[in-house]
Amino acid sequence: MKLNHLTASTSGRVAGWMALLLLMAFALSAHALDLSAANRRAPLPGLYDWRHAGYNEGADLPTDANVTATIYAVNFGVTANDGTDDTTALQAAIDSGSGTGFNGLRKLVLPAGTINISRSIAVRSSYLWIVGAGSDPATGTKIVFKPDANTRYDILTADSSQPDMSAMASGSGQMGWVWPGRGLFKVQVTDVHDAYASEYAAAPANRRDIFEGSVNFHWKAGVKVRQTAPYAALKGATIIPLDSSADMSHFSVGGYVQIGAANTRKMFTDEMGADCVASPDECTNGFMKSQVFKLSAVDAAGKTITLDKPLEFDLNRDSVADGSAQMPASAGGSPALYYSKAVPLKMVRGVGFSNFYTELPLTGLPRLGGGTHTATAADAIHNYGNIAPEYAMHGIIFKWAADSFVRNVKLSMTGSHPIVTEFAKNIQVQDNQVDGAWNKGKGGNGYLRGSKVWDSLYTGNTLRNVRHFTFQWGASGNVAIANDFDCDMNLHGGWERNNLFELNTVKVPFNHSSGSCTANCGGEGGGTDAGTWYPIYWSTGGKAHWAGATGPKNIFYNNLMKKEKDANGDHVGDGFGGTDSDFLPYYSSDGSKQHTIFQLGTDSANEANYKHLETSPGVKLADWGGSETLDWAVSPRNGVNSSRTDGASASLFLVNAGAPCTVPGTPAGLVATPGNAQVNTSWNAVSGAASYTLSWKADAASAWTAAGGITSTSSSRTGLANGTLYDFKVAAVNSCGTSADSTVVKATPAGSGGGGGSFEVKAELNRDDSKQTKYNVSVKNTGTAAATGLSARIYVDVSELLAANHAASSVVCDVRSGTSSSFTCSALKPYSGNVYYAEMNFGSYNLAAGATLNHNVTLRLSDWALIWNSGNDYSRTGLNTSSAVVTTRIPVYQGGTLASGTNP
Repeated sequence: MKLNHLTASTSGRVAGWMALLLLMAFALSAHALDLSAANRRAPLPGLYDWRHAGYNEGADLPTDANVTATIYAVNFGVTANDGTDDTTALQAAIDSGSGTGFNGLRKLVLPAGTINISRSIAVRSSYLWIVGAGSDPATGTKIVFKPDANTRYDILTADSSQPDMSAMASGSGQMGWVWPGRGLFKVQVTDVHDAYASEYAAAPANRRDIFEGSVNFHWKAGVKVRQTAPYAALKGATIIPLDSSADMSHFSVGGYVQIGAANTRKMFTDEMGADCVASPDECTNGFMKSQVFKLSAVDAAGKTITLDKPLEFDLNRDSVADGSAQMPASAGGSPALYYSKAVPLKMVRGVGFSNFYTELPLTGLPRLGGGTHTATAADAIHNYGNIAPEYAMHGIIFKWAADSFVRNVKLSMTGSHPIVTEFAKNIQVQDNQVDGAWNKGKGGNGYLRGSKVWDSLYTGNTLRNVRHFTFQWGASGNVAIANDFDCDMNLHGGWERNNLFELNTVKVPFNHSSGSCTANCGGEGGGTDAGTWYPIYWSTGGKAHWAGATGPKNIFYNNLMKKEKDANGDHVGDGFGGTDSDFLPYYSSDGSKQHTIFQLGTDSANEANYKHLETSPGVKLADWGGSETLDWAVSPRNGVNSSRTDGASASLFLVNAGAPCTVPGTPAGLVATPGNAQVNTSWNAVSGAASYTLSWKADAASAWTAAGGITSTSSSRTGLANGTLYDFKVAAVNSCGTSADSTVVKATPAGSGGGGGSFEVKAELNRDDSKQTKYNVSVKNTGTAAATGLSARIYVDVSELLAANHAASSVVCDVRSGTSSSFTCSALKPYSGNVYYAEMNFGSYNLAAGATLNHNVTLRLSDWALIWNSGNDYSRTGLNTSSAVVTTRIPVYQGGTLASGTNP
């Protein structure tokens, strides 16, 4: 049965509960939704076009097919489970280079085990995909963030409730410039504006980040819009005229620009419900109507730029263009003229995070002012205050970032926001698990926060024990679909608009409320909310203060929303608590609201018009709290339009959000076995796969060759070059799509030789223990002519080393003695899977017929760790410590071609 076939009936309850169960399935299985561009719906008349939401403007998230370079954190010194700080090493790995584009990603592989981080990691390299070994902390990659003295905030407000962002200053700058703050990973440019270069150089370690990214500060980089008319451009325009003095050199086609319309007193009072007379601090200069665009054209001579999509607001030239009086820059300041601007932005693009776990373990960390913290995670459940404000650090921050994603990451007990944006576009947050934050109180902490974010996609995420899921401060064009929340979907204020919430399961407990708090309580503006939060929150001008009210056309469609109204709710019975109820008028378990399009911030009589929620004509609602269950589409109330339905689909975003199409799983067990000018591959069967696609390339190459339509679980690739290392991967295919690529394996084809050729190898073990293996090797020329250009290979299996977080590159081959003075032994080279080889090269030595070369080498770990085990090594098999024996497992090569012996 498909969800879009369900309708309400007189019997109601059976159909309704089927709808409820199917909605649950959607929310818990969002990864099964077809999010491809082909399955995205064209917009209904009058609604936003969400088809380009998410990574790379609606493209699929990347697979290994989009990767052209893979690097390993262990090779930069990141060592798991050793208890030492990995910050410097991980930063070096990230800074080692960018990828080249969406089909030229650079993949950074993190090891399994615990990685220790003490400072914010700056991710300023574009097209970089950071991938762990899994999000299960017991078996995958576990990142433990313990902010050091230069990272945690060192000055709190006078009441010790939150970090004092103004007091933490250096030179002319202050910590407010770092907004939204510090965190584990911060994806942003760090370029410093020339005006701040000397202050940056002089700043102490705990203040240097104040100036990072200052090339994008609007007061430095911003260009005034044209000043010859009250409005430089109107809503719907794409061409933005700039001031006649504008420096056009920083604008480029394909680049990014922030368009900010100056706040006006009239905007605050007429649209956003503020009272600039009674509460003057609520009306200040800024750009609450703001958006980031890409540039499709630049006319340097005409001083105009062309946006890639239409403006969503009128662009007044300045803060008095509509007849308003001037306002101050901040509360209590002097009034000043404020200009609308176009700000050319440097952006980080194409960054991804996948498959790891992270936490900030507070217990035992130093407390600002002395002592240590003793709070546990249990103390933070339904505690909407700040337990440790000096550690109000975020998990993953996207600031001045685009076309990036977070997938299959588990964020547990972050300091504040698990994931947060600020000037971000086309972000995709998918299939993540969030559980808890230490700070969820005063100053606005503990959200999954979509602030100043545009055209982004949030799907398949599970949120537990955070304060809110928010879109706020100009956020527009975003989609939240098929998530599972125990917190509210919060329109947090600041003219956020055109956002879509659909197919989400939202179950809000009674004690999810601002008043459930032990210390340092309050929200973004410091005050608390009355009552208990419901599944939807809409910000009035009276509550959002200087940010202004929520904007128009925020859509709620086909969500399952329940609210526990009784403090004694037992969360049994119907699965949502014995005293929980449907969140009317927006959800009913009988299915009657399923296809209603709820447009919040929209005139109930004319959906083309914005309408602040009104209790009666002209009387704006002061506070959503206590009014959540009222029907704002029914006169005399206004501000919600529910006149439209869409019975044709379960989704406004997707064509098919019914019975999910399941893409096959990723193939496992890929093995590549080299032969003469060929490599034979095999892998494990995948349930639901109709065929497989095998891809291969020379290891040094960037382009892959693919063979599709393979219906068996094996395939041979012929015509390969002997002695060349090749990479192989396989993907499963069915009518729903193609799986992610398997792990890449490597193999080196070799010419035919076979024991007995013109050389005989004897070997014995001088020593073999947990520290090293010492090989004594002799090569005899059994032919009738002298031979030169010789080498031999010792094969080892490094599985036990990788399991202990040691890379193959940590193995060294020491030369102890040898007949040839030019004899060398290489570092390990990949052969196939976890099998590598050390190459003994005899240089230019001329081995006469009947003569013998004797060489002795030692294989060991560079740090002499006592985990060496040669028991599974191919070349070790059959050897002993008492006498030399003939072996074919140390093959001899002449001129790069196998001459004697056998490869694995």
